Amino acid sequence: MQKISTIFWDLDGTLISTNELYDQAIKFACAQINCNMTREIEDLPNGQTLLADFIFLTGLSPNNNSKILNQLKNLAILYFKTNFNNNLLIKKSLELFNYFHQLGIKQSIISNSNQELCDFAINSIGIKDKCLYCFGLESVKYGKPNPEIYLKALKAHNITNSECLVFEDSITGVNAAKSANLTVISIGLEANKMNPDYIWDINTESVSVIFNKLSKSYKFTKLVIA
Repeated sequence: MQKISTIFWDLDGTLISTNELYDQAIKFACAQINCNMTREIEDLPNGQTLLADFIFLTGLSPNNNSKILNQLKNLAILYFKTNFNNNLLIKKSLELFNYFHQLGIKQSIISNSNQELCDFAINSIGIKDKCLYCFGLESVKYGKPNPEIYLKALKAHNITNSECLVFEDSITGVNAAKSANLTVISIGLEANKMNPDYIWDINTESVSVIFNKLSKSYKFTKLVIA
């Protein structure tokens, strides 16, 4: 039976639900300094930094407007942190995260979110000390769906793809993990459209159900460091 020592978790949509909060933070920042958005927020590309998001939405040049862009970024981060709350937690996923932690399984966060927001979020929900690593978007050149961030995580953990499982909630994340030859469990309303290896319907399936499903194919084992 294949042994699993490590779990990689996406963050937003998987452990917390902050997409709407992120959008609100961007709109708040623009409103605070009367900066018009020339593009719709729904058109934001995946896998770019918060600063790049503002460049895309406002059309401001980073060469000529760096001060304004940094002000927008800082305002958005402030709004995100101020309005983050426990209602954003995806409780079943966090329950499973904590169960794996009790088993001694190594876990890390692999996110397309900005590093400062990732660090703030995992500290706020009480899992910072339970994560070996937290890789945000700034840790790589290309975000998901590029597999770079997952390949970086494998190298940091010093494991092969066969020793790891991934939890994702978006087709962007699933594609990134699959491109890194990782086994993916998808969750969320669109899970069945992502072509994952497993689907966890968190609306109907308990933590024990998905764990037992995975245990039929994998043996979860502590990572022994020589």
